[in-house]
Formats: sequence, C-alpha cells, structure tokens
Amino acid sequence: MKTLNWLPVLFVLAFTCSLNLSAQLWKKHVFSFQNSPDSVTCVYKAKTNELILSGFDTDGKGTFYFLGGSPLTVTCYEQGKLAYRRPLGIRFSGMVSFRLIGDSLYLIHREDHALYRMHRDNKGAVDCIPLKTPPFERCFIGPIDAKPSFKLSNVKNSTTSISRIYDFHQNLLREYSYRTGDELLYDSVYQHIPDNLEYFGRYKGYRVCMKDYATIVLVDDSGEIVRQTGRTYEELDCWYVLDSRSDTIENWGPSAEVRVFRNNHFYMPTFNAKKELVVWDVNVDSL
Repeated sequence: MKTLNWLPVLFVLAFTCSLNLSAQLWKKHVFSFQNSPDSVTCVYKAKTNELILSGFDTDGKGTFYFLGGSPLTVTCYEQGKLAYRRPLGIRFSGMVSFRLIGDSLYLIHREDHALYRMHRDNKGAVDCIPLKTPPFERCFIGPIDAKPSFKLSNVKNSTTSISRIYDFHQNLLREYSYRTGDELLYDSVYQHIPDNLEYFGRYKGYRVCMKDYATIVLVDDSGEIVRQTGRTYEELDCWYVLDSRSDTIENWGPSAEVRVFRNNHFYMPTFNAKKELVVWDVNVDSL
C-alpha cells in the first residue's frame, strides 16, 4: 500500500484558508466616477490618468462622503446608493482638509482662509466661518479619535516652521515651533512610529498605520509591528486616488487626507481602468 504524502494537500488547504481570511479582511465598495448619473463628483485627468478627490470620509456604518470637483461638491452615498449631491459654490483649492465631526461635515480652505460647515444630512445652509488665525500652508482636521480640533502649519522662516492647534471655536489649544521637516518629532501622537509608516488612529491600545502600497499594520507604543495585512499592486489592480495637494511630483502618491480609520475599519479609496472608484474596507477587528 502506498503512503499518501499529505504535505502538498496541507499546503493547498493552508493557502486556501489564507485567501479566504484575506477576502474577509479586504472588502470593497464600488462607485462610478464618470459617465453615470450617480457618479462621484471629482477631477479626472485622462491624459495622466489621475483621479483627484479633495476629501473623503465615512461614518464607518455604510455612509460615504466625497468632496471633489471644481468648484467643490459633496457627493454622499448611503448603503451604496446616491443620497445627495451638494455643490458648495467653493473654488477648487490646492490645500483643504475635510472631515466628519459629529453631525457636521467640516472643510478648511487655505485660499479662502475659512472654515466651512454643513449638516451631514444636507440640512440647512453651508456656514462660512472666517478663520482668525495667521496664514497657513497646510491644514489637517483631527486626528478623528481625539478631541475635535484642527491643525494649521506654516513656514516661519528659512529654517523654522510652526504649528497651531485650535478647537472649533478657534481657541488656541497648543502651539509649537520646530525645525522645518521635523514636525512629527514634536507631536506626541507620532512618537515611536517608524518613518515609513503613516498614522491613522488608535485601536485597543495599538496604533493603526499604513506602509508600502497597501499594508495595514498595528503598532505598539514602542514602535513594534504586532499585526498586519497587505495587498500588492497586482492584487488590488487599482491606482491611488490623489488629493488636491498632488499638483507637484513631490506630492504624488497616497495621501492621509483621503484615507480614514472609522468604527474599527480602515478605508482607502482607489480607482481602476473600468472608471470605478473603489473604496477598500479593512476590518481591523479581524486582523
């Protein structure tokens, strides 16, 4: 009687199990961005194959908000269906920050030097609140798992930069100066995070970060990676979505502004050759 070699069988079973687990971790939400009545409003440059979203957010429960187009427009989807499209009458900007905070969508606009607010359910008017702050070059609302706030940064002189953090009443919460290029060294949120990782929030004592093309990692407070899941370019078969800052070669690539960690899920917008805007959804609970 011949002895059956189980090693190849076990290898195939293990590989199949790994693929199934990966499929459970990585799900996708698909939207059109061209030639459809319910398309996401955005800027698509066909010659260079660049899709630009000025902002993206989600409640982590099936509602998605896209900020895009020129002038800027909010496109909202609930459970995959278009809920509303709201032109804001606000010009396209080279630097914005867009986030869902409570029942409102907030937008910071550099050129207008203003904070805009609208109800997440498209109720009422769009409020324009002039910023009383000094001029800034970069803005960021969040991080979303901390006290609602926004950060404005600018170059102070040839060697020094400055960041100021405000609440939404424009009270100054914190200010710090740093050597240009070393901002993250002065922010406690980013301490002990390796340079090749981007931070998006906290999960059960760990920090949720991203590295490489599309690898989601959990990092402990010492900077060690404890768990991770990733996909290659070939597996995703998609291109990065760019944000409105990506008008120079230095800024080409993924942007933290259009990726979100909400409700224990990590969301990353991409797009493919079918003219589909694909939002990848990674369940960190299953990592």
